[in-house]
Amino acid sequence: MGTVSLNSTASNDHVATYLTLLQLLVEREHRCTLLLTTNQTLPISLATAEPDHCRHLPLGGLPPNDSRQLLMSYGLQGSSADIELLQQHYAGHPLLLHLVAHEIQMLFAQQIAAFLQEDTPFTSTMISLLDQHLALLSPLEAELLTCLALSEGVITREQLRHMLATEISRRDCMATLSNLVH
Repeated sequence: MGTVSLNSTASNDHVATYLTLLQLLVEREHRCTLLLTTNQTLPISLATAEPDHCRHLPLGGLPPNDSRQLLMSYGLQGSSADIELLQQHYAGHPLLLHLVAHEIQMLFAQQIAAFLQEDTPFTSTMISLLDQHLALLSPLEAELLTCLALSEGVITREQLRHMLATEISRRDCMATLSNLVH
């Protein structure tokens, strides 16, 4: 059995190479066993492929009790409400919980309340990770996300299209939004 991990630090070339390999594994019968973990969005053809020899299992965040246990493993101290707030804020995402717990441990003397008072939910490590993810986006995907982030409240697809510096068709706008969602 082989194990591959595609993460946000993988280059676009590496991701493309692995996606080609995955496409071949989906399309052809084989006797291989491959466990792939990734925080990359798989193309819809791979994510929905369910032949007998290929399975896809998307994972969600940790349940509240497991999130609490992870945070407590760093020796953090805080009220139940503070712990719950951290768990909810990071949606049980194990990597983000590890990063924030480490930051609280190292910079806030393990005091969750002191971290929460700073009102800076994104640590420098998280920002670096986000930058790596953003670097993998196409220019149009990045522009769409920027427009969405800058918009105030809910906007329609048509309003979003008109906010873009680049003129695109309705079809291209929908396709790009779909890529971002999936």
